[in-house]
Amino acid sequence: MTTALDLRTHAALYEAGQAVARFRLGLEPVGLSIVPIIKPGVEEVSANRRCDVDMESARVQIVCLLAGNAAQQVAGIPRGKTVRVGDDDLEEVHAIADLWGLERELRSCKARATRMMREPTNAQAVFAIANCLLARDEISAEMTVLLIHYADGDCSDPQMLESLLKHGWLDFDDSHVSVLRTIMRQLISTVLWRTPSSG
Repeated sequence: MTTALDLRTHAALYEAGQAVARFRLGLEPVGLSIVPIIKPGVEEVSANRRCDVDMESARVQIVCLLAGNAAQQVAGIPRGKTVRVGDDDLEEVHAIADLWGLERELRSCKARATRMMREPTNAQAVFAIANCLLARDEISAEMTVLLIHYADGDCSDPQMLESLLKHGWLDFDDSHVSVLRTIMRQLISTVLWRTPSSG
């Protein structure tokens, strides 16, 4: 039986996996949410939708769309046990593949997405983003990119601290580097995500 906690965790991993894939493959970063709100009369639009202007961009698009499920599986969620949070994305994968004649490449695109999610730097970025989503429900595109840079070691503690304060994630009483390091260490060492090196 699927619980609300399962749904939130699976959704956070799914969104984080797609966000990291988009960043690594050069697509525009987007804000993320695990509590989407659909207003009456307003159609929900996938953040991934329609960058497929040529065949290579179509392949990239497919990989990004498949990265969410790949992230869930690499995180240790057994196949068949994942909560389906991306049915629209799977439909879009098949629509893009059909448009560009890439049906026979879907397996290789899925393998590429899985390899990407297994890379240690990507795994760190995914679980940092996923845990922030679980804690905050939504994060901005700017914060998504910052978390990836921090997980990569390309963002300094003071830069990250400034951004956390700017986004209201820390109280001024807690705004010092030792607290930041503790917070980020917890994000990057959580058991939510099992990196390949940890078995």
